[in-house]
Amino acid sequence: MGERAKVRHLLNLEIRHIRYLVEILKMRGVRAAAESLNTSPPNLCTQAKQFQEHFGIRLYQTSSDNRIVLTEAGEAFLAMAPSVLESFDDLITALGAIDKGKIRTLRLGSGTFVDQDMFRRACDIHRLFVPSCPIQPTRADTTQLISGIALGEIDAAL
Repeated sequence: MGERAKVRHLLNLEIRHIRYLVEILKMRGVRAAAESLNTSPPNLCTQAKQFQEHFGIRLYQTSSDNRIVLTEAGEAFLAMAPSVLESFDDLITALGAIDKGKIRTLRLGSGTFVDQDMFRRACDIHRLFVPSCPIQPTRADTTQLISGIALGEIDAAL
């Protein structure tokens, strides 16, 4: 299977697979991961096996005493996957806020060293996703932006 095909197949991957695999690798064991996730060890084994076989990626090996030893790919997965899960959680939070009309105006700050073309692109991307939400731009130095975020006067900053 080519790399692009693997990426397309990855889009069919469910978030729970990533959560399961992160827990297995983090806990270095299926039984401990199953307890942590309130599911059964056979279920986790099945999910992990399906992922590894589907993508042809070996994330771990099981030693003779049933301990999990991470492969290089497993170490990389454990380092990268939590940010994917966090991004997904952020996505759901943002969609919920949009759905409930909680995002009225985005107060977006720009540091003095931020390229203005990049700032405009960030604004354009925001408008693409939430066209009904106006952007109130603010340009300030880093200290002022941090203060504005801490005081709730700015929602985000670059």
